[in-house]
Amino acid sequence: MMSFVWQTSKDYLTQMPDHYYVVDIVATVKSNVDLSKYLDKASGNYQIPITAHMKYNNKDVPSNKVNVVTPPPDGKNNIVKSVQSISGNYHEDKDNVEIGKDYSYKISFTPAADKNLTDVEITDDLEDVLDLKKVVVQNPDGKDVTDSEGTLKVDNDKESFIWQPKDEVVKTFGGKTYSVIVTAKVKDGVDLQKYLKNNVIEIPNTAHIKSNGDDVPYNTPVVTPKTETSKAKKGIVKDPSVWTKFFGNSSTTASGQNQTKTDKAYEANEKLYATANKLVKEDADGTLVKVNKNVTDKQFKDALKTLMTPKKSVEVIDTRKQSDSAINATVPTLADDIKQIINATTVESNQAARGDANDYLLTFDIGNNSDMKSLVLSDDLENVLDLKSVVVLDSEGNNITNDGTLVTSDNDESWQWTAKEPGKYSNKKIFVAVAANIKPDTDVTSYTGGEIPNLDYMIINGKDTPTNIVKTKLNGNPDPKKDPKSPEYKDPKDPKNKKDLNNKKKPKKDPYKDVLKGDGTKNPITGKNGSRCEYLKTKIFERNKIL
Repeated sequence: MMSFVWQTSKDYLTQMPDHYYVVDIVATVKSNVDLSKYLDKASGNYQIPITAHMKYNNKDVPSNKVNVVTPPPDGKNNIVKSVQSISGNYHEDKDNVEIGKDYSYKISFTPAADKNLTDVEITDDLEDVLDLKKVVVQNPDGKDVTDSEGTLKVDNDKESFIWQPKDEVVKTFGGKTYSVIVTAKVKDGVDLQKYLKNNVIEIPNTAHIKSNGDDVPYNTPVVTPKTETSKAKKGIVKDPSVWTKFFGNSSTTASGQNQTKTDKAYEANEKLYATANKLVKEDADGTLVKVNKNVTDKQFKDALKTLMTPKKSVEVIDTRKQSDSAINATVPTLADDIKQIINATTVESNQAARGDANDYLLTFDIGNNSDMKSLVLSDDLENVLDLKSVVVLDSEGNNITNDGTLVTSDNDESWQWTAKEPGKYSNKKIFVAVAANIKPDTDVTSYTGGEIPNLDYMIINGKDTPTNIVKTKLNGNPDPKKDPKSPEYKDPKDPKNKKDLNNKKKPKKDPYKDVLKGDGTKNPITGKNGSRCEYLKTKIFERNKIL
């Protein structure tokens, strides 16, 4: 029973007659109390009677009786969870977030007022792609009572927490609203594929309040990280000597390929690919489809299989030179060495002489805007280059070459790497180190300005993303017969060479002139002025490095 007594002073008693006095009383119905004796069965509400008294001259004058009417509580814990990030306001459904940047959840809970609560705890197990940063519990006044009124347990490995209020707090817990502010972020470089729905990433989270053996889940707000498109970049290693100790391709001694073609095998190989090319065509988004309805499913499937397989070498390799053209797929395991490879300074154009090393560093930023079923990285180097080494690295500097299938071709100096588990590279960065040399006897008279172009492709689900084009200008005469560094060099002062030098051959036709017509746009690849890129894309399509 709660009561109060107000008693005036004797001096003031003489002033009280003929005056009106009001006493304001503020009270609340206690939580965790038994109100059953006040239940009015007719109305179904609790009716708590209150009568005041005024005493004077030994007389007790009661007031009229009033009833405090209150409906029975629903006996449930009131719980709401919301999220706040880019919008700046809390939302119970969802909010946009930035990957790697903090945002917050607000867990508001009001335990039932008509129950004797026991074993109360607030729990939340975040998705593993989220990083739990901080947990703060606030009382109804907004004061931090995380440690003063309870015990917080955080599991950083599971990205989860449990907060248990103290027993004395639980006794007065009912009907009061507490809040838990959870700071979290979406981890960098995690696989978000399973959260992708209709090209939108939605990461859910549900908290729970437990009491008296009951486990009640909160609503489930979601966070939607920004989707990133895939990007591909290529650079020429500015100082190739940095990589020499890793891949062995020196800038002073580069061997050529002493090979001769086996005509019948070559012709059979070309015929196989030509037949496959007649059965397929590219649709508007670059996907291969049947050329017409007469192509059967089996023919289409076999054609795709042929086109997706790099051409096998049809050349006989001189065993004395075989080690010079072998592809090296190893890389040092020391962290400093790997860091030196992926952090090499690159340029988009350079100059190099015949026989020099000409190395490339490729950077692929894999997007998270599609459910990746396939991931292919490929490059078809110009035949004036001699492919030496290919190594695939992840953003942590690990050699992941064997986490995919690497296929190379000595015939056309090409390579292709197909990821075995493409989905795990979503929203990650992949580096490819490609070591090559300019062949000693290479003839670049057919290249405009003596510049050797090169670009690579990243193909996700059959759709390709090309890198920028890099160019290497030959430091020397485009004609190998006129370059003293070339084994084909013929000294004009030697009488034996005068006849050959005077019989000049007609210059080779610029391969970039016979190209497909552009689509009328200014796109550097497909547009009217994108002849060089269009040529390269056509060339690669014919050799089937785009799939």
